[in-house]
Amino acid sequence: MKVSKIKQIQPNTLIVGIDIAKQTHWAQMMLQGKLIGKAFSFQNTRESFENLVTTLKAYQQKL
Repeated sequence: MKVSKIKQIQPNTLIVGIDIAKQTHWAQMMLQGKLIGKAFSFQNTRESFENLVTTLKAYQQKL
């Protein structure tokens, strides 16, 4: 990763890693280099993805 991109990560930047699969994906959140909670799964459906986005936005607003 380029240094310029790393410098863009602020202390309150929520980082989400997603392991993509055919039917079930797994996600893990990280903040300030520390894992937040446990990894969680979501299905490969539009509804499940929209729920993921809603959950992440709600969590980020708490920061």
